[in-house]
Amino acid sequence: MDNIKSPVPLILLKIVALAIIGQFTYSKFPLPVVLLALALITLIFFITLYKRDYFGFLMQLFICNHYTYGYEIGGTFNFVASIALICYLLRYGNEFFAGVTLQKSTLFLVIALGIIQIFCLIGGSTSTGLKISSTICFLNFFFLFYYCSKIHLDAQKYVDFVYVTGIFFLYMFVNALNQRYDYFVSPVDFFPNVGPNAEWELGIPRAAGT
Repeated sequence: MDNIKSPVPLILLKIVALAIIGQFTYSKFPLPVVLLALALITLIFFITLYKRDYFGFLMQLFICNHYTYGYEIGGTFNFVASIALICYLLRYGNEFFAGVTLQKSTLFLVIALGIIQIFCLIGGSTSTGLKISSTICFLNFFFLFYYCSKIHLDAQKYVDFVYVTGIFFLYMFVNALNQRYDYFVSPVDFFPNVGPNAEWELGIPRAAGT
């Protein structure tokens, strides 16, 4: 069956909701708050998949990965998107997904690079716990990459992609200006300030948090 595409405003609305809820997954919040936030994010991703809006799922994942929430687990949104995708596949299977859009040679190269990366992680000098968590994060990236490669993009979806990313990049530009010139202090993590004591790599100011 063909997948169903949500209108751009609905995609943007879900992305805004995910960005706002995602800030509550930081460890500074009480555990019940973090768990509730993770559950709500998972639900949004799952509902998008349930409606067979695979393009919307892809856009939510792409845009939300610009936030630094949960970087220690490979990104909060990658983590919960995989949970939602696994639940969807267990309940409905992958009958609505198309075939992989990658060429066989490209897919083989990706798999080979993945195997090399795993061996590098295993052979590294870091602790066993860090090796395991890093391997899980990497396999999670590959899992999402594999299923995202099954999402076909037609001409209209490319247009919608430009709309969504254009609006988000405008938001990033406004955020970067505020971080550079401190027009106002933002109390929320999805529109972060860097503070007066920020230290910049190579002394180059840049946007942080998104």
